Amino acid sequence: MASASDNKVTCKVCGDANIFTISTAVNVYCECTNGHSWREPYQDQGGMYPRPHKPVQCLEDLLTPNEISLYQQLITEITRDIEYYQTADPADKAKRLSEICGADSKEIYILFKKITMYQNIMKGG
Repeated sequence: MASASDNKVTCKVCGDANIFTISTAVNVYCECTNGHSWREPYQDQGGMYPRPHKPVQCLEDLLTPNEISLYQQLITEITRDIEYYQTADPADKAKRLSEICGADSKEIYILFKKITMYQNIMKGG
């Protein structure tokens, strides 16, 4: 699962201690809030992370039930007014999504971060 703050490790590039992690079948994908990414081995490979019982296989594996609900609300809203979301200022988009979906900007950020990380893993990042 992804975690918003994993104090076991810091970013090797910028020193950020806010690390998101995703357990894959082979290793742990790590990404700091600044977007630097790397992979860490599991304990049985000489690393510090225990191997999970079930690695992430699809986006939903990363999300909590509340995040799945928020994800569905965001998709519905973005699809409803796609032209606005393609052209509006990022801060305005975030504010509007927050108001319409009843979520704070941090919740939306974490959800989008998880989605982006999952996409990066699927691309081999």
